[in-house]
Amino acid sequence: MLSNGSTKKSISLLLLNILGFNLVWFACIFLGNTALIPALLFLGLHLYLQTQLLIELKVVVLLGLLGFLIDSLLALVGVFVFDQQAVFAPFWLLLLWFCFAATLRHSLAVFAKNLAVACAFGGIGGALSYFSAKELGAVSFAYSDVSMAVALSLLWAVKFPFLLHLSQRLVKSQFFSYPLLPARLPYRPSKPSHLNITTKKEC
Repeated sequence: MLSNGSTKKSISLLLLNILGFNLVWFACIFLGNTALIPALLFLGLHLYLQTQLLIELKVVVLLGLLGFLIDSLLALVGVFVFDQQAVFAPFWLLLLWFCFAATLRHSLAVFAKNLAVACAFGGIGGALSYFSAKELGAVSFAYSDVSMAVALSLLWAVKFPFLLHLSQRLVKSQFFSYPLLPARLPYRPSKPSHLNITTKKEC
């Protein structure tokens, strides 16, 4: 059982995690690609506080890239329009996805306990996030608001639980685990050299 001090510390870290991500979200929306410094500060502090650094780094990088790839594909086919001259998703969205991946095993991990709740939260929260970005001028939609609301809700109702599941599986996976060197062979001490000296006692 955790002590009161440990419980308060855990709650403080979870609050720091979710509040830090939301600050980065606003920074990315308003500052665009110049939000690099706030995003790196958040990720740097987050990784510094981890007791399983390599595992967390694996989750942040792999799931961040996966989320960014999905949004980039949607931008490529014209569903999302981030800039009139850009075809792919912008750099600030990659930063945002890395920061979002940093919440999956921490402030958002509570939703992994219930699939229905995770689907509901993902469907509602995911759609609201993109519509908020649209209202603030960070992205445009190629289709009507009703069509995008339905599509984003369905997409995130599946994607959010899936990302939570992957974040747990990657912890147990040996992919990119450390150390990558093979296990050491059992140590076998050699015999002292003086035991190998033969004496001339033969007749």
